[in-house]
Amino acid sequence: MLAGRGLTNQVDYVVLSMDIPFQVTASNGINSTTAALFYGFKTDDCSNNCPAGTPGCNLPAASSNAYAASEGIFRQTPPIAAGSNSWLVTMITSSNLAQAQAIIDRGVASDGASPTQTVWLVKSSDTARNIRYLEFDNTIFDARVTGDFSILRTNLDSPYGLTNLLGCQTGLMQFDVSSNAFVPGAFADSLTSYAGLIFGGSGGQTPCWSS
Repeated sequence: MLAGRGLTNQVDYVVLSMDIPFQVTASNGINSTTAALFYGFKTDDCSNNCPAGTPGCNLPAASSNAYAASEGIFRQTPPIAAGSNSWLVTMITSSNLAQAQAIIDRGVASDGASPTQTVWLVKSSDTARNIRYLEFDNTIFDARVTGDFSILRTNLDSPYGLTNLLGCQTGLMQFDVSSNAFVPGAFADSLTSYAGLIFGGSGGQTPCWSS
């Protein structure tokens, strides 16, 4: 449709304000809608990029892009081949309208705010999902080289009760988050397998829209 209307070079960003469809399913793999729009559909293939010791883990062999960490202008640094789908994509999804509107309001409030609050890097006791703690020291060192000291690493199983955060990265199967945990413009990230499964059950894991 975009190609037919001569718009392929005019679309850089795609925002999906919906829950359906949240994934693209084929006989050879399942992708999130946002990933399929960004990378193009990736089939299950761990022959070249299978995590050590996990032969049953289907990880697309080309799940990387040139744009990440490039500091480049998006149009001049496409994440994959120029002829492929290469838009920056995000999905605004919530369990109700009020929560979705709150996400937009926080985004508006963060515009031009230059926040200085602390980012927490959290190692939980969930050994299957806390594996990124191995990179925490390097992250803090790199930030301090640039003069940024607002990153804290800690051991914690529940971020509930934390407030005024600029960001939080953890790996935990289940947890609760306080309603005032994050300042406008903050980010939150948890390493789990099913948190992005919006419909069909999250396997008991905390869903991505928790706030």
